[in-house]
Amino acid sequence: MSVFPTLGVSEAKETLMVDQGVLIMSRQERDRLQLIIQVAKGTLKASECARATGLSLRQVYRVLARYRAEGDKGVIHPLRGR
Repeated sequence: MSVFPTLGVSEAKETLMVDQGVLIMSRQERDRLQLIIQVAKGTLKASECARATGLSLRQVYRVLARYRAEGDKGVIHPLRGR
């Protein structure tokens, strides 16, 4: 997977190329994704991820479950785009 910064976007959005298309993620979501990946690999504790992201421990586990089920798209809030 490669990360390409988008040009001319003032909100620091980044584009991730994935199997089904392109994901637009904010910098916060991208950072959250990197932490969730570390939790999934076992190199970071869920409690440390919660502290770093400002999420509750329960929400970290929910995002982790969505990440495992949906891939990178699972980190983006499910109501985005509605």
